[in-house]
Amino acid sequence: MRKIFVVIVLCMLSVSFMEAELKRFEVTPLFSFDYLMAGDSNVPLSFRIDNRSNLSLENVYARIVLSFPFSPSTLARKELRSDIYKLDDIESYTSKNALFKIDVSKSAKYGDYLLQIVVSYDDPQDPMYHIEETFPFNIHVTGETLVEVSDLVVGKDGAAYVGDDFDVGFHVDNKGENRLQWLKVSLVVEDESIVLSEGSLKIFENVSGRSRQNVSYHLSIDSNAQPKNYILKMVVEYKDERKELGREEITSGIKVLGTPKLAIGGKGIDPAVITAEKDFTLTLKIDNTGSEIAEGVKVSLDTQFPGDKEAYLGKIERDDYANAIFILRAGVVGEYDIKVKINYEFTGSSGASERQEMIHVVVRPQEQLNYIPFIGAAVGLVILFIAARTLRKK
Repeated sequence: MRKIFVVIVLCMLSVSFMEAELKRFEVTPLFSFDYLMAGDSNVPLSFRIDNRSNLSLENVYARIVLSFPFSPSTLARKELRSDIYKLDDIESYTSKNALFKIDVSKSAKYGDYLLQIVVSYDDPQDPMYHIEETFPFNIHVTGETLVEVSDLVVGKDGAAYVGDDFDVGFHVDNKGENRLQWLKVSLVVEDESIVLSEGSLKIFENVSGRSRQNVSYHLSIDSNAQPKNYILKMVVEYKDERKELGREEITSGIKVLGTPKLAIGGKGIDPAVITAEKDFTLTLKIDNTGSEIAEGVKVSLDTQFPGDKEAYLGKIERDDYANAIFILRAGVVGEYDIKVKINYEFTGSSGASERQEMIHVVVRPQEQLNYIPFIGAAVGLVILFIAARTLRKK
């Protein structure tokens, strides 16, 4: 008998512990928002309280446990406590809804917060005792979404040159704490004279708060572009974790400067045939077919011929030319390549520019030239003789 009594007591204790651990209620949040914001007030939080037991439970209360940055609503408190909801009795396998109203502190920080709903009711076996069941849930608090473009760099000191390449670089800062689902950046150039070397659209996904994205583009300017200011637009679009869309548009400009384009447009030699060990004059026509005035133009020759190897031309206007004249003494018989260096400056340049070209000359022996006068005289005599005979016949 004694053993049977002990077994019965143990069974009763086991059932008691199981009942204590087994929750009779189930709590389901009914609010549909995904987040709250700092400073929100009188926010309704609704929950469905389900009695999943086969017992009718009496004197049921639901209470929301709040801690900073949350507090009971100050507006609702004038009528009744907004953190406690009386449900009275709930029949077996039925449910009731509990409604709470809360405020969010203006100093709330971004993040996820764990809160609790406590459901209390009379113990079905002893109404003198009250049983509590706790149900945790999360609330996500967001801040303001703030996206800005900073540190914009266009070309070199905001300028570029006709026919050159240049870069546009800037930062896109997510200055708020809200995560961005996606961030789209594009560069819009409204003139065909400036061409992007790659696609305009750049996409960044899942951008965390307080982060920075580096954006850069490489562009080129057509060699026929007009020197002037061109408009560039940076367009920033985003969707934050609150599923709100945003758009920022920043307008900037690039100052496109012209550049001279100097080249040898013609060559003259006097005398026409260069004789060994004799002086000759070399004239080079220097054309400026560029889009800017060339200043401080100097032409020099890299040659073994002695003589005046430098010519200072000064300024050459656009679509104009100047002649560089050199007096040289030819060397021995042969063919020679002469390197021509054209140095110049222009507005906006950081220093002198240089262009190099090659010209080819031939030095002939002196004796070859001695026959030329005699040949010319002989030809002249033949012409005179024929003309005289013609006149006699007439």
